[in-house]
Amino acid sequence: MSLRQLSVAVLVAWCVPVLAAAQDKELVPDKLESEVKDKPVTGWVPKLSLGATFALAHNAHVAGAQDGTNFNLGPLLDFSIAFLHPEHEWKFSLSFRNVWTRTPVIDEFVKTIDMLKIESGYLYHNPNLRWIGPFALVGLDTSIFPGRDVRPTDTAYATTEIDGSATTETKSAIGLTNAFAPLVLKQSAGAFLRPLERKEVTIDFRVGFGAREAWFQNGRVLNDDAATKDVVELKRLEDFSQVGGELFAGIAGAFVFEKFGIDRPIEYSVSCEVLLPFYSTLIPSGKKAIELTTVDFQTKIGIKIFSWMGLDYALRVVRAPLITEDIQVQNTLLLNFSYVYAPPPPAPAPAK
Repeated sequence: MSLRQLSVAVLVAWCVPVLAAAQDKELVPDKLESEVKDKPVTGWVPKLSLGATFALAHNAHVAGAQDGTNFNLGPLLDFSIAFLHPEHEWKFSLSFRNVWTRTPVIDEFVKTIDMLKIESGYLYHNPNLRWIGPFALVGLDTSIFPGRDVRPTDTAYATTEIDGSATTETKSAIGLTNAFAPLVLKQSAGAFLRPLERKEVTIDFRVGFGAREAWFQNGRVLNDDAATKDVVELKRLEDFSQVGGELFAGIAGAFVFEKFGIDRPIEYSVSCEVLLPFYSTLIPSGKKAIELTTVDFQTKIGIKIFSWMGLDYALRVVRAPLITEDIQVQNTLLLNFSYVYAPPPPAPAPAK
């Protein structure tokens, strides 16, 4: 069995409890998981949010604007289910974001956001020391649709291949990645520390060992050189695996500012994950494995304007030297229309 097959098998096996929960006749639904964290509870905690984002703007003879119509649209999906117990905590989550944009400059819909993230994790809480214990986590990050670079006119694209050779094409659009590429599998195990656990503020730390496997399906990434204005440079991506030490720090919660007339929760989260590789199957010439440290910083904030409409902002900053030497930065501000399934919480666990 290959490393890729083994990693997929681990992810599937780790997610099997989702099916078991769906068949459990005693399934107890819940509100936001953060609303029941103040007291140990026992039960299943599901949440489903289905939605879409849409924006339209049309200009005709407007000073400083190009005539035509701008569209932004796409589906949104968030699903999570957790099993909470005084000693055991297991959670599975799936998040999908997809936005397509069409402008007068490029008269076709182009993918601007495409993110599928799946995670499943387990934490053990000692009854006498709930804030520290062991954990195990697996996850998957990918994009569902193929990626392309689209320009309004024919452009010279120069691709640096894995062997160092170069190929040049002239066209108005070029393929970058296939469907479900790049695909990154993650595995982590170690100890967690949760010094504060409230619905307003929950602080998490994790330290342990982590592994990453990345497959690009012969994809490419923009590696443009500003000095060559007439040519757009691309780099062919090479599959790799890494093993190393992992650090994670995060803070999340929800506030209600009733004093200011805001009666709906403002949810937020800030996290930073670092993988310091001890081993890597791909090490560029002149570098050491430790120099390939990956950093993933994310922050999110969202507010429900109405029960069916919300405004979300997210920032992600990634350092991934084996993908690109440049720091990857993604900002998104989305007005979402959604339906949320989040029934009442399970009752607190009976006292022993």
